[in-house]
Amino acid sequence: MLLASLKEETTQLHQRIENGLDLFRNDFTLEDYRSLLVRFYGYYSPWEQRAVATAPRVVAPRIKCGNLARDLEFLGMPRKQILSIEPCDYLPPLDTAARVLGSMYVLEGATLGGRILLRQMRSRFGLNEAGCAFFSGYGERTGAMWKQFGGIVESSPPHWRPEIVSTAVATFETLGRWLGVPQV
Repeated sequence: MLLASLKEETTQLHQRIENGLDLFRNDFTLEDYRSLLVRFYGYYSPWEQRAVATAPRVVAPRIKCGNLARDLEFLGMPRKQILSIEPCDYLPPLDTAARVLGSMYVLEGATLGGRILLRQMRSRFGLNEAGCAFFSGYGERTGAMWKQFGGIVESSPPHWRPEIVSTAVATFETLGRWLGVPQV
């Protein structure tokens, strides 16, 4: 199963990001949260533009920048400032459907994991849907959307698999770098 291979190949990279961000630490502030959302916007914005251009039917229903922008506005950032957030300029290549699927594995997995962070951010900062839209993912449909995505990945042509895996690895690497996680 490809999803199992993806998990195996990326577990250490995933752990490095999770440990490096340490979002459950006691001194994680609302300003830290806002900065994290800014960094996510800087990655997701160019990612979504490129990925939608390559695989619109798969990516378009799953875009997240609107939620990130809503959260940032709620947290006091003017729309003009949001639109001027520096975009990541070292994304992995997203020029084939296989590469998009590999990269999406990381971002869709983050959406699934975001549901755990949602509870943390709500409780710590007293936020509700306003301010936590990004981590809300697809709401009650998040699990079903992950399962649907898994089906797409598993049904991909066998010759796509090396490209899917290598792009998932590259996505974890570039995302970690962009988020400021120390590289080993």
